[in-house]
Amino acid sequence: MVFAPLVVVGLLPLVLALFVLVHVVRGFGDAAAVLRTRRVSVLSLAEGLDGSVALSGRARPTASGETLPAPLSGDEALVVEHEVAEQRSDGDGGRTWTRVDERRAAVPFVLDDGTAGVRVDPAAATLSLAPDEVCRVDADETVPAGLERLAADAGVDVDPRLLELGPLDIAVGRARRFTERCLHPGDDVTVVGTPTPDRGEVGSVNAVVASGDPFVVADAAPRTVAGRLAVEWGLHLAVAVLLGVVGGAVVYGGLVVA
Repeated sequence: MVFAPLVVVGLLPLVLALFVLVHVVRGFGDAAAVLRTRRVSVLSLAEGLDGSVALSGRARPTASGETLPAPLSGDEALVVEHEVAEQRSDGDGGRTWTRVDERRAAVPFVLDDGTAGVRVDPAAATLSLAPDEVCRVDADETVPAGLERLAADAGVDVDPRLLELGPLDIAVGRARRFTERCLHPGDDVTVVGTPTPDRGEVGSVNAVVASGDPFVVADAAPRTVAGRLAVEWGLHLAVAVLLGVVGGAVVYGGLVVA
């Protein structure tokens, strides 16, 4: 006799594992594509736009001078990505950091490699940026001024949760970690994407990079970017395998339980 409720419960992680696996395959494909994409100079784009290219140079604001304030450091940035994580029990007596919120913002910028500049609109890009500001707040500490909004938006404690035991106050909340990744004006930048015709400002080619397959904006060389993407998607693959094993075991149990 098939134990139908158990089978249904087991199918849920299996479906989720399949969903994650589809994205993992695409992620590894992006990593490989970053390595395969031909590197060209910005000036060569003026000779014709043909498929995906890799461009490396310095990032600078467009003629409008628009930038964004980084949430942790307050520095001027062109691309901002921030993450909020909590330290939670892993079930084996240890603790691990669990991401509870991640947000990003960006404005168009110019990639200048010394031959010319090209406008980049990173709104839809996969970002690969190294952390440049990290703030850890222990369970018995209050979130620093200026980060309260980030904590509230992420749903984590702003003030410590304390248990009063006589003269002692014991922290019962969780440690929090705020991480900032930014592309600043003047930073080295690599962009992998597909240029399309567009009117350029003075000193720039008449093109814009706003999409591609893949479309990646990074603060490192292509080989480093590919390595980062492979590591990141490798972790997702581990999650997919774990979900598949759990779901398969539950479905098998439902099929053999009478």
